[in-house]
Amino acid sequence: MNPGVTFLNYLIFFVLYLLSFYFFNKKNTEIIGFYMLFAVHLGCTIYNISYLTSLNNVDTNTIPKVIIASILTSSVLYTISLVFIIMMLSNMKFKFDKTFGQAVKLPPIYKVKLEEYKRLIIVTFTMCTIMLISLTAFYDYMNIISITNATRSRQDLWNNKFPILVLIISVIPVIISAIELNTANHFSVLTRQELMK
Repeated sequence: MNPGVTFLNYLIFFVLYLLSFYFFNKKNTEIIGFYMLFAVHLGCTIYNISYLTSLNNVDTNTIPKVIIASILTSSVLYTISLVFIIMMLSNMKFKFDKTFGQAVKLPPIYKVKLEEYKRLIIVTFTMCTIMLISLTAFYDYMNIISITNATRSRQDLWNNKFPILVLIISVIPVIISAIELNTANHFSVLTRQELMK
């Protein structure tokens, strides 16, 4: 792929994500923001799968492979969690048919969970964006660093902390995405009556 086109595509996704975050954090456009975020994230996940799996010369022992696996795993978990949130919003749709531009009205305990979910979304997005930027900006450098070669002994591990740091940072978005999925799953099992209390 042309690097200029790839950069432009990611820049468009970045701006659309920021717009989604803006809308779902505003009281009167919260529902629209979630639907917009779902559409943008689904598109970005498909693009990520297409782009990241097409990168050449990614050895199984290299740093880029770990970052790519982390980004793709986080994206998939993130997408599934958004599906649960969209299911919850669809379950409430009858209440908002004539007032689509309204905030999501939930009992206090679920409102707190939704706010927590929003914060986790932004953290995951930020970490994956940083990893994606570092992957594309330093791809050639990272591709020559082998995790297995750098960690064969304790001395190597101590002298070359970069692979271990990347491993730790790469695991964090996956863990956060799993927490998002768990939080969103709470909403998917709620009945309409519970949501409307």
